[in-house]
Amino acid sequence: LRYYISRRLVTDRSRKHPDAWRLPAEQVEGLIADLIRAHLKQEEIAIRLIRDLNASQVEAASAKLHAIQQTKDCLTLIERADLSLGMLTIHLHRGELAELAECDPEKINPEELILKSPFQMRRRGVELKLHLGDAPAEIDRTLVQ
Repeated sequence: LRYYISRRLVTDRSRKHPDAWRLPAEQVEGLIADLIRAHLKQEEIAIRLIRDLNASQVEAASAKLHAIQQTKDCLTLIERADLSLGMLTIHLHRGELAELAECDPEKINPEELILKSPFQMRRRGVELKLHLGDAPAEIDRTLVQ
């Protein structure tokens, strides 16, 4: 099992850090991939992402951006991802995105390379789950019974 852990847990193991995070890698990567897929499936993403495209290039670039489905393909587009209290920030890699869209990296709009999304952490016993945005509260069936 792979986990992402807070830097404090790596650099200072001598003390307890009750507010530090230890998150399952598969869950974090899945949420990040969902956010990237949603960003790349937006209408007119090719026009906002890549400057100076003609109509045929817009259609081809849009098709390539919309076609990305696999989590591992989404993760290759990431340069950096930061989790801070309540906010997930993803910096997409300009070169990887340009390669995917088959365009010059200089044409990529840097403003479209940063994705931000609020998230909530919910603890259920020892398990910690992340929810993007303001996720509706899950019904705890055991508590209801």
